Amino acid sequence: RKLQESHHAVLHLDRVGRTLTLFGLPAAVQSVQQALASALDVCEERRQVALATIPIIIGRAGANIKRLQQESGASFDIDRNAGHVRVYGSKAAVAAAVAALDALLVEHGGSSELPVKAKQVPLIIGRGGATIRQLESDSGATITVSKDDGVVRVRGSKRAVDKATELLQQLLSGGGANGAKGANGTKDAHGANGQNGANDNGAAVRGAEPPPGLTSAAPARRAVA
Repeated sequence: RKLQESHHAVLHLDRVGRTLTLFGLPAAVQSVQQALASALDVCEERRQVALATIPIIIGRAGANIKRLQQESGASFDIDRNAGHVRVYGSKAAVAAAVAALDALLVEHGGSSELPVKAKQVPLIIGRGGATIRQLESDSGATITVSKDDGVVRVRGSKRAVDKATELLQQLLSGGGANGAKGANGTKDAHGANGQNGANDNGAAVRGAEPPPGLTSAAPARRAVA
């Protein structure tokens, strides 16, 4: 009825045949057709995504989801618990939104989980968070460590996730593997006395051997009256 009154045309709906017939002047009929096309231009897409990608889609303080909606003109509904993403709006807006969403997930949607031991957590974090910040800087990925379940979660592009995982494995395989050091600051096999140690060129060096028949004990002192 609103269409008829606003466009000065007559609309006849055949519910059985599911057809709509327009009556009126050519300009009025064309105006109604345009209004109907705009009103009926609706579309909806649903996506199932990994739960780990939900924070990526939303972004910090909702920055990513706001950008997707503003640039596409579509609306998003996200179920954080089930990983459902609903995109709706005009056909063109939904198509643009879905394409932008796919691009975002390709660029940042990689993820990986690495279980670690409780004693390895401080090694990954480092003093004041220095080590984990360096890992993120070197890889380009985002790394979080859960002390509760002992899992390191890595997010970012596939390349960044792969690089971060590689760096983490190198760090964990080398952690705590330093050998004992002698008093002079070089590694040796017997501690600080330097025996059977190594010279500056890395060659093995043994302590002086006593002549045959003698021991290395200090000579006995003769008592003096």
